[in-house]
Amino acid sequence: MFSIGLTGSIGAGKTFVADIMKTNHNFKIYNSDLCAKKIINNDKSVIDSIKSNFGNQSYINGKFNTKLISKIVFENELELKKLNNIVHPRVFEDFKTYKLKHSNKIIVVESALLFETGMYTSNDYNILIVCPDRIKIERVLKRYLYLKKENEINKENLIKKKEIFGYSSRASDYAQALMELGALICKPNNPHCEQCPISNKCIALKKKDFLIK
Repeated sequence: MFSIGLTGSIGAGKTFVADIMKTNHNFKIYNSDLCAKKIINNDKSVIDSIKSNFGNQSYINGKFNTKLISKIVFENELELKKLNNIVHPRVFEDFKTYKLKHSNKIIVVESALLFETGMYTSNDYNILIVCPDRIKIERVLKRYLYLKKENEINKENLIKKKEIFGYSSRASDYAQALMELGALICKPNNPHCEQCPISNKCIALKKKDFLIK
């Protein structure tokens, strides 16, 4: 039984690499992040534990209250650790079962928290996908302004175009916000336009053409 860990920062392209691996029948992809979501919404013991630790409001109409819990854990590292300690042991169990079920295949476990959770220790190899932060920001620019021609997407022009997003006294937070916009919402494939705070003026959305170079 052979397993490979696949990880990378938000928007780095790990899912893109996993999709390429899927085309080879010798590989089986285990997405631990999707598995965690399923466990959070369907595993009774996990649901009961989350409610016990974070309150009954953690679930609304039987669905995990992502907005509330995200606010809690992103503001308090101890609360994040508490949530991870509830969910990740069940993910590990599920992964072990998955590997046994597909023991004749090369298992690729895709996880954003591969190293943080220690999941990497159970793999034969681990791959870290990296992507320059500027690419995530440029992706947003290219779509927002509908830049298609070579002279429009050269480095010098893109630097100038970044001014459209304005400036902030909190330069670090501002840059991080733009990177996360390009990583989580303005994704390479299937962008989540309905969640984008600047979609009302996005030319690519108006033209329904999201293909970028």
